[in-house]
Amino acid sequence: MLAGRQDCGGSPDHTTLVTAVTKAGLVDVLASSGPYTVFAPSNAVLDKLPKGTVEDPLKPANLDRLQGVLRHHVTRRPIRLVS
Repeated sequence: MLAGRQDCGGSPDHTTLVTAVTKAGLVDVLASSGPYTVFAPSNAVLDKLPKGTVEDPLKPANLDRLQGVLRHHVTRRPIRLVS
């Protein structure tokens, strides 16, 4: 799904997510074979959060916290939306 930077990496709307995945060291995990679904908030959504909400987890001292947050945005199965 987020094969490193292939899916979201090309999206100008998901650069914060790609930065977070890279800093968390999860690029290889998400590049592995799926199927899985990534719930990816856009930069516009993340920009509306209170100051520090996104920046603090990106600090090296908060690596475990960042990895935990990102892992809560991935499920190991495909999700199909039904209208």
